[in-house]
Amino acid sequence: MYKKFLLTLVILLSAHQASEADDAGLSPAKVKTLGEIAASIQDTMAQKSLNKEEEAKKSLNISRLIGQADSLLLEIKAIYGSDNRKEFKDGAPIEKQAADSVAAFMESTSLIAEDGGKNFRINGSETRFCTPEQAANAGKPPEAFFDQKAAAYCTGFKVGKDLIATAGHCIKSKSDCAQAKIVFKFRVENDSIFTSKVSADDVFQCKEMVDGDIGQNGSDWRIIRVDREMSKQPTVKLRASGAVPINAPLTVIGHPTGLPAKIAPGATVREIKEKFFVTNSDTYAGNSGSAVFNSSELGKGNLLVEGILVRGEADFEVVNNGECRVSKRCPLDGCRGEDVTHASVFASKAR
Repeated sequence: MYKKFLLTLVILLSAHQASEADDAGLSPAKVKTLGEIAASIQDTMAQKSLNKEEEAKKSLNISRLIGQADSLLLEIKAIYGSDNRKEFKDGAPIEKQAADSVAAFMESTSLIAEDGGKNFRINGSETRFCTPEQAANAGKPPEAFFDQKAAAYCTGFKVGKDLIATAGHCIKSKSDCAQAKIVFKFRVENDSIFTSKVSADDVFQCKEMVDGDIGQNGSDWRIIRVDREMSKQPTVKLRASGAVPINAPLTVIGHPTGLPAKIAPGATVREIKEKFFVTNSDTYAGNSGSAVFNSSELGKGNLLVEGILVRGEADFEVVNNGECRVSKRCPLDGCRGEDVTHASVFASKAR
């Protein structure tokens, strides 16, 4: 559990350090504090315990550090206008086809082999979302998906027969790659609350980093190669040059807060910059690496991806004296927006 939290913390810190910290949702001072907490967790985990009493003290210290970090991490993307996220089962046929190209990034500890290795049970964790009653007590709207569990730390999508695109900060090193499982079909396909099992055929291992960038100019992308060809999943088309127009409609598909895949239509392009554009999509941490589709092209049956979701507004507000959290809500043209690396920045590498 501690290793998973530490990895998530390091990934989030990398995302914020790769951009301007204030724009990414945390102040420089808080980023520094989180870095110190991550180092302390790592040092404490490395300490050897001579007896059960020392092991108990070690666990208590790590839990205390995690609590400190968690209170800060609750401040890191957001809901713009109405919450447009929906389950895979509720998507239009073309949205479902697009979702087939999207995968969750998980640690191996989130997958437990069953049925002789033919399937994997997904080991999800609690999200601390407010129940409807808790949200009402805080004077907040009901929180969607409050009863689902999280298992993903990032998102990616198929751009070649054995190639996946994601955010650069999701896979920064060979070690990150070695630990990353690429899982398709982590989603709600019927009226069940949580997708608890996936076929081994839909689980892939990151094999190598092909290319990528985490630049000071806002560029944030990675292309990885997986251990075998992905024959059942559709390959998206990438905008090869130029940028998506201002006000163009967008649909994001990914794993907000690590949840089963959500389809989020209804976003538009707010601002264009050299390496990325800004949108008002309903996205969260965990959506990093998500495919941002052109909604007009989806309507024509084309899986055209305009970019990779990489960072954004603070996700949550903590309410009821820290009891639970609810989504931060912004006007459609308010808050800082969500940043998306242009597909044209990396399209030539996805071959």
